[in-house]
Amino acid sequence: MFRLKQAEIQTLIEEEQARLLRLEGRLQQIECEPGKLPPHEIILKQVEPQLVLSFRQQTSPAVIPQMHAELQQQLQHAGLALTSYLVIWHGCEECDDAMDLEVACPIPQAISGKHHLRVQTLAAEPTVASILHPCEPQHVCPASLELAGWIEANHYQMAANHPRREVYLTPEAGGLYIAEVQIPVQARN
Repeated sequence: MFRLKQAEIQTLIEEEQARLLRLEGRLQQIECEPGKLPPHEIILKQVEPQLVLSFRQQTSPAVIPQMHAELQQQLQHAGLALTSYLVIWHGCEECDDAMDLEVACPIPQAISGKHHLRVQTLAAEPTVASILHPCEPQHVCPASLELAGWIEANHYQMAANHPRREVYLTPEAGGLYIAEVQIPVQARN
């Protein structure tokens, strides 16, 4: 019983730490000096359609590593290697433990998966604002906030009903990844 209680408290602590990191990121955005340039290079580019195996649910970002591990296990079962993966933020990033998240892995061809995993083609995006940076998948990334500020300052707007994507390219020491944030944009009218 004590072990169960210990595990329950540890999970609660991890969720609250993730919430604290998201709050700190939002505070940094509020306190950022107007007109200050972000420290990372921002580019505009086109994103091609992509076949993926994905897992979507409303949950806390702290669960992203477990979602990723399940996709990786399914890929290994199908004899495929994991090269990169994406986190797609569909909405309600302020919902803390009920964010609409999708974790996806690019695949070369369709495979069969468990009932809650699906194979789909992510739509092409004609224009995304993109930034590369080091990041932890389960936390709200300050680079996303920088990118949103750049979009506003450069007379673009986020494309409605087009979710933000984070592509995790290579794992680094200490749980950090080199990641690319992609926000679909259109010229402001």
